[in-house]
Amino acid sequence: MKRLLFKLILLASANAAVGLAILQLADARHSFEQWQTDSVLLATPRDTAFDMVILGASRVKLLTRIRSNLDCLQRELRMKVLGMASAFGGGIVPAQMYLSNFYERGNTAGIVLISLPPSILFSRGPNQDHKIVYYEPFRFDFLLKMVRHGFGYRRIITYVRSKFTPAWLLQRPVPLANAWRTLTPEDVTPRRIQMRIDSMYTDGLDEARFKEYAKVFEDILGMARGHGARVVVIFAPTLLGEEPGTPKVRSLLAELGKRHAFEFYDFTNVLTDPSLYADLDHLNSKGAEQFVTRYLKPVLIK
Repeated sequence: MKRLLFKLILLASANAAVGLAILQLADARHSFEQWQTDSVLLATPRDTAFDMVILGASRVKLLTRIRSNLDCLQRELRMKVLGMASAFGGGIVPAQMYLSNFYERGNTAGIVLISLPPSILFSRGPNQDHKIVYYEPFRFDFLLKMVRHGFGYRRIITYVRSKFTPAWLLQRPVPLANAWRTLTPEDVTPRRIQMRIDSMYTDGLDEARFKEYAKVFEDILGMARGHGARVVVIFAPTLLGEEPGTPKVRSLLAELGKRHAFEFYDFTNVLTDPSLYADLDHLNSKGAEQFVTRYLKPVLIK
């Protein structure tokens, strides 16, 4: 029996070693620019100094995932920028994991810009149930981060299993040149706004989740300041108006401001022209350019 058990352990170890070798070879082939992939890990280098890194969700992911937006951002700010915001509405937990990985790889940043949609502090979906398991490469240290942050068993299995598919192993860069889709005033209706808000607040204003994710956000503030970065927190522009969770998040920021040094700017309602948006809470390339030149640039360059 012991001999059989030993053989099974040996076989499992050998299979795991082969699997890890395959993943490392595939990972070595996947070196993408940030405008070529939704993955943050595949676009994060080692031992590199950046003027600014960006954390948050897709509202600011578009500033670096779309090449024309990234070109505008770096040209106007005269900064070297790395976008580490999550695609598909990522939450505060992925943001903490990405920033931790960034520093662990020996990188530095002068500014850490954090876009904080209020909804991500109330729902599990953008956090431990997020789609990052599909588009991030397998890395053991990242797997440990998932475990520590309470990702479910099924999510972790999906994270590993999805790396042994032809789609992952044979993936190529997917560049996004620009985003010119525009809304019209007829697209912005109370019904559509409410539908979008409902889709973001799937757990309502869950107090327990809010406390959990507020601690993760505070950890990000401490980590960034501990590495000497200037921290800037923003509400990005949308056509949604004030979200249900906004008052509570404002109170949280006021409380945290007593313990941590950071700047806060509310840009929620600064761009109200529907033609600047691709949908109710994502700017198109024209809107991104206006946001960068008229609002981000004045507060970031002092």
